[in-house]
Amino acid sequence: MDGEIKTARLYEDDRLLGPANTTQQEIIDKGAGRFGLYRDRWGYFGPALMFSTSDNTDPNTNGRKYHLR
Repeated sequence: MDGEIKTARLYEDDRLLGPANTTQQEIIDKGAGRFGLYRDRWGYFGPALMFSTSDNTDPNTNGRKYHLR
């Protein structure tokens, strides 16, 4: 599963976002499509995705679709 996390790709509609495997602080500070998949320390919840949209808009309201491969 760790290999899958490191090679995962996130798409906004059909546009590839990135850079991938970005730190949480850099996603917060810079946004612009950065994302990372993280495991919680205890393995209870599985991987979690943290990402920013390409233009830093709210993904809940910007009308775009996101998918992970």
